[in-house]
Amino acid sequence: MSSPSRTFTLFPQLLPEIRLLIWEHALQPRIITFSCTLYSFNVRNAPQALYLVGGDAPFSHFTMDVPQRPTSPYYIVQCYPDDVASPPLLGTCHESREVALRHGYKPWLIENESLGTREVMWNPELDVISLAMAEKSLQVDELCVDVFVSLFPEQTREIRRLIVESEHHHLWTVEHACEWARIFDFHNLVELVGLVGLTRNTQRAATAVRNCLELAKEQRLARMETGCKEYQRLDRWFPESIRAVGDEDDVLNEESGAYRWH
Repeated sequence: MSSPSRTFTLFPQLLPEIRLLIWEHALQPRIITFSCTLYSFNVRNAPQALYLVGGDAPFSHFTMDVPQRPTSPYYIVQCYPDDVASPPLLGTCHESREVALRHGYKPWLIENESLGTREVMWNPELDVISLAMAEKSLQVDELCVDVFVSLFPEQTREIRRLIVESEHHHLWTVEHACEWARIFDFHNLVELVGLVGLTRNTQRAATAVRNCLELAKEQRLARMETGCKEYQRLDRWFPESIRAVGDEDDVLNEESGAYRWH
């Protein structure tokens, strides 16, 4: 006895409205992880890169956003995504691709000195951007957020869900709040997730993230002119949800038990 076929051959005969509902239900969020890579000053004409001048090992406290190649010793830092699969609906058929594009998928052109140019199809409404830190960043230390914002300002303003790897818990202490000022460039941020590694107390970690952001926001507002447009925007800014998880796989799993601040 032959095994039954698992191919649903009648799908094209379904009503168009039903097919569209099925395609829409198949839209799923992905995690797109970016890591920072540090190059020596021997690299020439690196695309989408920043010059870093000064600083001490492990490469912290650099002067960033230097407009021209410096005459003093410098490094070049780039931000590039790890392997990310293309959304299946973009390659299934013409109808599914149209549904995916209509629901917000669009190209994001990313360049790298050694890895070449990559066009990532992403959806700001669905996809989660993850910024790797420390160990995954070849000792660029706490620069990944700053580098990402500087290299991709347009996408930064669109991102709604963000993961920041912070296994070193001092990154979320109030003493380091000033280092997270560029998190406010994520204008439309709805959810911030702290990836805190093997810690068992995700509630404490989520509280630390929230306290750090609140203090950083207060410090930023104190330096601004009260009532100006940027002051009003920042005054209203705060993620609706703050979470702490031990593993990146838990981010898309609402049943993972990760602690959430609302």
